[in-house]
Amino acid sequence: MSEDISAKPKGKRNGRGAKSRGKVSKPTAPATGRGRRTKAFESLKLEAIYERFNSDLKPAINSAWKLIKPALNELGDRTIARLKRNHRAIEEAAETEQVEAFLQERCFDQLDVAGRMRDMELAMIDKVFEGTAEKLEEEYRNLHAEACDQQHDRIENQLNLVEHALRNNLPYEVSPHPLLFLLCASIVPV
Repeated sequence: MSEDISAKPKGKRNGRGAKSRGKVSKPTAPATGRGRRTKAFESLKLEAIYERFNSDLKPAINSAWKLIKPALNELGDRTIARLKRNHRAIEEAAETEQVEAFLQERCFDQLDVAGRMRDMELAMIDKVFEGTAEKLEEEYRNLHAEACDQQHDRIENQLNLVEHALRNNLPYEVSPHPLLFLLCASIVPV
C-alpha cells in the first residue's frame, strides 16, 4: 500500500497553523486582587506610594465623593429651578460682570487674531498674484518675440526667393502679406 504524501495529517496538532508543542515559561507575578496586571516600578518608594493610594486614599476619596455628590446634585437642581423661574437670575449673579468682561476681552482678542490672519492671507494673495502676473507677462513677451522672429524669418525667406527670381528673370509669386509686398516693392530695381 502506497502512502499519499499530499493528504493532510490527522490529529489536533498536525498541519498548518498548529501550535508549537514546546511551552515557553513566563514569569508569574503574585496575584494582587481582581486579576489585573501588576505595574513595574523603578523604586520601592514609588511602589509603596502607589499601594498606599490604592489601599487607603482611593477608598477615602470614594467615600467623600459619595457624601458630596448628593449635595452637588441638590445645588444643581436648585440652580436650574431658579433659572427656570427667573431668566434674569444670571444677570443678578455677582460674577456676571467679571465673566462678561473676560468674554468680551477674549472676543476682541479673537477678532484681532482673525484680522491679522486675514491681512497676512491678503498680503500673500497679492504677492502670489503679482508673481503670477509677472511670469505671465514674461511668457507673453517671450512668445511674442519668438512669433515675431518666426514671421521675420518667413518674410525674409520669401523676400530672398523674390529677389533671386528678379535677378534671374524667373517668374515669382508674391503672397498676399502686406509687409512682404511693401518689402518687395522697395527691392524692385528702377
